[in-house]
Amino acid sequence: MPPSDPRSACSPSAPTSRCPPTSPASPTFHAAVPDPADHEPIRAQVPLGRLGRASDVAETVAFLLSERSSYITGQDLVIDGGLVPAFPSLTG
Repeated sequence: MPPSDPRSACSPSAPTSRCPPTSPASPTFHAAVPDPADHEPIRAQVPLGRLGRASDVAETVAFLLSERSSYITGQDLVIDGGLVPAFPSLTG
């Protein structure tokens, strides 16, 4: 694979891995909260004022796999619209 191939960043043979960390998959928000009437109270708690979209995560992962993130190492990015800083008790 050429070095520009995003899959090569996660290769075990890569000298330094820039593979984004992943967590065990959980049900998507809409599967976990299927009734749209229940979405508004949850959305109201998110500081950015909207629910997250799959593209929010996909674009972040694409950036981390790109050369533009080549100086980023060992970080854990939380893609939550500001929810964790707003509710510190969520972090344990």
